[in-house]
This record gives sequence, C-alpha cells and structure tokens, in this order.
Amino acid sequence: MSDLENFTPKLTADGSFTFVSQKLGESFHSHYGARQESFFKFVEPTLPDTHATSFYEPNKLNL
Repeated sequence: MSDLENFTPKLTADGSFTFVSQKLGESFHSHYGARQESFFKFVEPTLPDTHATSFYEPNKLNL
C-alpha cells in the first residue's frame, strides 16, 4: 500500500476538501472547511480591535 492510499479526500462544510489520514484517523484541516480556517488563521488576526468598523469611516483616525 502506497502512502497516498492512506489519505482519503473528504468534503468539508464550506465545499472545500481536506484529506483524512486512515492511519491516524484525523483530518489535515478543519472539518468546517478551508475558507473558514484560512479566515480565522490569516485574516482575523490582521483586523484591528474594532473589527474593521473604522474602514467604513474614512475620516476617523485611530491612534
């Protein structure tokens, strides 16, 4: 059995795919999907504490 046979693709909640390791019984990524995982991992940490509300107020300067 090759290593690739140990990984089964699985559809996630947002329509993206992840692989499940048959040997470990775990998926590589969130079962919610790649879109949600990448948003919380990469986008949300870059947002200001105001959760981006200041982006809609161009005259407001947050110091």
